[in-house]
Amino acid sequence: MKKAGFSTNDAPWAWRLHLHDTLVEIHFGATQADPQLYLMWLSGRMTAALGTHVDDLKGTSDTVQRYQDIVKYMRDKYDQVHTEMAPFECV
Repeated sequence: MKKAGFSTNDAPWAWRLHLHDTLVEIHFGATQADPQLYLMWLSGRMTAALGTHVDDLKGTSDTVQRYQDIVKYMRDKYDQVHTEMAPFECV
C-alpha cells in the first residue's frame, strides 16, 4: 500500500487505491458513473460486475468458473477472503 498503514487517517484512501490496482490487474475497470462499481469486459461482453464498499465486495459473473477464478485470485493475493454465494434475487 502507498505509505499509509492500518489505524491511520490515510488507511481507507490507501486501501481504495490498492484494491483498485488489484481489480485492474484482473481486467476490471471502474465505471465513470460510480467509481466503486467495477465491470469486466471480455471480447465486447460484460462478463462480471463487482461493487465495493471499504473492504466488502459484492459481485456477479457470467459463469461459475469466472467467479471461482476471481475468488481464487483474491485469495492468493490476500490472507483472509470470506466468500458466500447467494441465490439471485429479482424484485
